[in-house]
Amino acid sequence: MRFMVLCLITVAAACSERRSQDQTQSPAQRDSQALSPAQRDSQILATSPVLLGRPIGELIDSLRSLRGNFRRQLAIGSFDGQIRLSQAILAHGDSAVAPLVECMSRHDSTGVTWQDVPLSLGAVCYAMLRNLVIYEPPNEESWPGAIRRPPITDAVLAAAQAAWRDVVKRRLYGLS
Repeated sequence: MRFMVLCLITVAAACSERRSQDQTQSPAQRDSQALSPAQRDSQILATSPVLLGRPIGELIDSLRSLRGNFRRQLAIGSFDGQIRLSQAILAHGDSAVAPLVECMSRHDSTGVTWQDVPLSLGAVCYAMLRNLVIYEPPNEESWPGAIRRPPITDAVLAAAQAAWRDVVKRRLYGLS
């Protein structure tokens, strides 16, 4: 309940500040700062506190508008972009695992890179999965579910997806 009250207060403050800014700007200034509907929607998705209540499928689809680079590894701590969307997905816990595994076959483009190499939505879902679950295979060096470096090809992603499907089916993972 306190969280909801805090969210409402935050939204009200932001709206009142925005209203006062709008009144001090000329119409030309406001028009020059206007965003396209797609940009506005992705910006709202990335900053809204109501992300936590969104269905996992909707959040996964929203990853297409995510922007940023994984510097060294596919870890949230190595990501230089907006992490609110990622946090909302990870907050789904166990109910996000299977949808993230299934998403790994998606080829949609994203604004996410790994060491400046572009990632597909499937690869971003893989990164989210690796940040959500813990699994230690008997031999990580040869296990196809572990992607160690870019680029992530369709074949590598398909092999990783098959390996993760087996892990999920057998419930061999834990949540991080």
